[in-house]
Amino acid sequence: MAKLYKMKNRGLYQVQFKNPEKIGTKNPWDREYHNNKKQAKAALAKYNYIEMCLKTGSNDWKRIYYKCDRKTVGECFDFFQQQVLDEKLNHLTEKRYQCSMSSFLQAFPKETMVASIRTKKVTIDGKIKTGLAIYKSMMNHLSRNTVNSNIRDLRTIFEYCRTEQFITEEIITKNDKYKKADLPALEKKVWTPGELITLETHPGISEFDRDVIRIYYLTGCRANELTGYNYKNREKELHWHHINFQTNEISVLEKSGKIRTKTYAVDDVMDILKKWRERGDKKPLNFSYETLKNVIKRVNLTTNIKFTLHDLRRLNAQLIRPKLGVRGAAISLGNSSFNVVQDHYADTSREEKIKVNDALMETRKNWLQAAEA
Repeated sequence: MAKLYKMKNRGLYQVQFKNPEKIGTKNPWDREYHNNKKQAKAALAKYNYIEMCLKTGSNDWKRIYYKCDRKTVGECFDFFQQQVLDEKLNHLTEKRYQCSMSSFLQAFPKETMVASIRTKKVTIDGKIKTGLAIYKSMMNHLSRNTVNSNIRDLRTIFEYCRTEQFITEEIITKNDKYKKADLPALEKKVWTPGELITLETHPGISEFDRDVIRIYYLTGCRANELTGYNYKNREKELHWHHINFQTNEISVLEKSGKIRTKTYAVDDVMDILKKWRERGDKKPLNFSYETLKNVIKRVNLTTNIKFTLHDLRRLNAQLIRPKLGVRGAAISLGNSSFNVVQDHYADTSREEKIKVNDALMETRKNWLQAAEA
């Protein structure tokens, strides 16, 4: 432990302490001098705390010893850019992080010390905001879901800096995001049987457009899972060798875009792909994302049904859930959890509710009969 001495001849106070940078050497001891006892006691407490951190394995000693976090927001962003983003192959991922950083700098300029972020106070519209509340208030022109996405990315940046010991404090926590109760209700399209009939039979929809629509709603895949042309990353494109026509399996990219997993496709999907292969298409989806978006626009205008590509994924879930419940819908959509299916794709169906009520009455009847016996 650190030691405090009063020097009689010089009228100073000496504090002897173990220099954390010399731990493991023959003589780790250093000393510093103070003009009064109050300063000396503060130094004594500081070095005792540093020694305790070293014994317990806590890195908080760095914040005390080096007087960090003296790093600025700009330095942290530059560090993340050089160490992580410069190595990214996906330009869109890099752009997303840069947009999040740019928005953060509107609330906390580059020269802001990261250690001051959580305690900083600013008056906005007559109300005092502290820490991340400043950022959220200044981003009120964005949707709360967008702000949450930005906070997620920013937390990733600062946590990377902390993991690499570039900074020592947790700058953004999970609790800084808007809670589910504070987010607006998600408006998801609920399909009707009549709309499905229109998609399948409307004479104004071309054969190609209808085939594309069928592929996406019958597989439930996202656009980035079944990708035709990807000019920025060719490895993400779907090729004929990703399709097994004997087993009806398609190797699709997972949402992360890093690995492929096999999904089972219905015969209608395989028939379309066989037709395209037989006519000589170089790839299963021989079109770009722009072409895909134009298909959706044309079908919207032709049928007067307002829907997005992601709504076709919702259609898949809404067709399956009445028969197989939330678990069946989750299986069809791939890696979606039960909660994601419920919140984003398919609400509890009428058929499920009827089954629940039937089960309730049947169990009630059995219990009453058992009691009478």
